[in-house]
Amino acid sequence: MDIKALIFEAMKNRDQIRANILRLLLSESEKSGASYERVAAKLIESNNEVLSHRAEEKLVKENEILAEFIPKKISKDEIFSLLSSCSDDIMNGQEGKAIGFAMKFFKNKSLSVSGDDVKFVVSKLRESKSA
Repeated sequence: MDIKALIFEAMKNRDQIRANILRLLLSESEKSGASYERVAAKLIESNNEVLSHRAEEKLVKENEILAEFIPKKISKDEIFSLLSSCSDDIMNGQEGKAIGFAMKFFKNKSLSVSGDDVKFVVSKLRESKSA
């Protein structure tokens, strides 16, 4: 995602909030060396902390913009269906190695998953196969 082009587009559309939050995202990412995803998550966390004390429409809009940079995590059902196809690798060996295999599988496919969800699904797959 070319963030500079997004900033230019926001400026062209006279969307000051979007342009400013994208500039902040770019500068924080360059300064810290962190990915846009990581910086966006930290900014959302910070905004949510303020929002827990008072309602501010600008922060809600900022969070909507920042959320575009955080990949959507797939559900347990999707994890289950994807891992079912490679269940032989999950069934062999220890559970910890099976979870590691599953996490590597999702990383290679560039899918964002929750580690807790993967652990839950792997244990369910192993239970159902051993029963």
